[in-house]
Amino acid sequence: MTRKKKSPAKKQPLNDSIELRSTEVVTVAWTMCTLTTLLCLLGGLVTEALGWLTDSSSATKLLGRFLLVSGCVSGLTGIAMLPVVLKLRRQPVPRQVIWVSAWISAIPIVVLAMILVLP
Repeated sequence: MTRKKKSPAKKQPLNDSIELRSTEVVTVAWTMCTLTTLLCLLGGLVTEALGWLTDSSSATKLLGRFLLVSGCVSGLTGIAMLPVVLKLRRQPVPRQVIWVSAWISAIPIVVLAMILVLP
């Protein structure tokens, strides 16, 4: 009798995700837009508050406005990417994450509008 050789076990793929790589890239870009918006909003509000409390030069206020405008651009990008992420993903994004991301992306627009309207 001859012995049969056992075939080597097939290697498991390293990535067990059900998502495509392009979907993961879009999802990471969307979360980075949300994080950038949050950081720009916090930095802009802190520098605006410092400029208002210390009545310092216009450079501090300019930096605050620049951060808020950057937060608006990043927030609009995040809002624009949200439907793309929801459409591409096979596994749905948790509803709480969607709402928090939408609110974070919308807040800098409202804050900048209030700063520009109020004297």
